[in-house]
Amino acid sequence: MRKNEFTKEEIKRLEELIKLRVTSARNDPKRIRQNMRAIGFYGSDYNISDMTIDKFHSLIDQELIKIVNDSSVTKQIKSEVISAKKQNMAIDFYCTSMKPVIFPDSEILILGTMPGKTSLKIQEYYAASSNCFWRVIEIIYNNGNRLADYNEKISCLKKNKIALWDVYETCVRNDSHDSNINNAKLNDINGLLSKYKNIRKVIFNGQKAASEYVPEVPYKILCSTSNSNTHNTLEEKLKFWGNALNL
Repeated sequence: MRKNEFTKEEIKRLEELIKLRVTSARNDPKRIRQNMRAIGFYGSDYNISDMTIDKFHSLIDQELIKIVNDSSVTKQIKSEVISAKKQNMAIDFYCTSMKPVIFPDSEILILGTMPGKTSLKIQEYYAASSNCFWRVIEIIYNNGNRLADYNEKISCLKKNKIALWDVYETCVRNDSHDSNINNAKLNDINGLLSKYKNIRKVIFNGQKAASEYVPEVPYKILCSTSNSNTHNTLEEKLKFWGNALNL
């Protein structure tokens, strides 16, 4: 549905897509344009074929594009998203990784790919209840006892000299599955390792995390703790992770 009124969140999303389009691979602009149209924005409505951030902001300044906070607009957006889901239409989202959890004496760096939607929303690593990462940590380092909250989880990592981060700094993805990651940009992991020189080993949480980066320190690729990894049982994951973390 074409429109010229957008919420602040939609404006932010459109800005991200416009920036992404400038640096995207050859086949990506069409997909990015489709995502912009899913929000209701058509550059052709403004006689602009090559949209840039400056041109976009100019449309806002001229009030050709209006920013609104009307709850009815929000309801309309939700309705459109629900409609898209019913039609099995995938809507991509621009994802930005979180800051690393790391300490001066950290010795092991665990690298995932990109936090899932739940983790990005509340800014906590491995926040999805379906991911067994924290259960693995509890069993290996906390005698199987539950860690009460995120602060306790981070304290446990600190005590055991473990750091967390992700391979990708940004990417486009329509859900939390690694297989749907596109247009990814790598984090500066070598820069992190040069700063924290006590890191002696990198552990990749899954094959995808290890697919585009080779560390300058010893590393090991482990089975993913995500529930999408149905090839390994919890017991098998515990065995592999226990052996790697206790080396």
